Amino acid sequence: MKETSFPVENTPIHALDVAQLSRSTRDASLGTIARADDEVMLRHAGDKGVIHTTSYERARYIIDHVSEHNRTRLQSTENASSRSALLQAHGSRDESVLASPSLYQGVCLKDEPSRSQILVKVPYPGLSERRTRVKMQKDQGWYDWQTAIRLVQTYGRSIRSDTDHAVTHVLDSNFPWFGGRHKELFPEYFLEALVAPR
Repeated sequence: MKETSFPVENTPIHALDVAQLSRSTRDASLGTIARADDEVMLRHAGDKGVIHTTSYERARYIIDHVSEHNRTRLQSTENASSRSALLQAHGSRDESVLASPSLYQGVCLKDEPSRSQILVKVPYPGLSERRTRVKMQKDQGWYDWQTAIRLVQTYGRSIRSDTDHAVTHVLDSNFPWFGGRHKELFPEYFLEALVAPR
């Protein structure tokens, strides 16, 4: 069972395999990631969208290292006093792109507010929290399940109805490996939306 009626051709996921973003390589890969964000934003010039990061630090780096034109398009949710006001401003600005680690749930970017979205990194639960480390040590499956849930949640921010359409780009090279290894954790519609790399 597909679990959704959304046409798969309206909701493609492109695994761009840009860089490994493991703990040991992520800092060295930031420049490559920022350039990839810049290229995707240029490809979607004229569109509104969102860049999903896993930290405000990474969002700030991207904002500081894309091209000048794309920098003017970007808005961060960091220090925003009101999410609803920020989303309203985003909706009223041409080409606006949000950059944030906090928009993977609880927000609806239906139709024009997001025609393209970028997932910078596979959103593994943070190991800085002791609770997460303990749960992972007890059950690796829980850790993988939480990662898959957040990937699907993030993907769904920009596709909200069967007439909506948005393109999703995933930069992290770990994404094809994770998706291939854990297909059973993903709904059929998500797997069908994956576009084979050319």
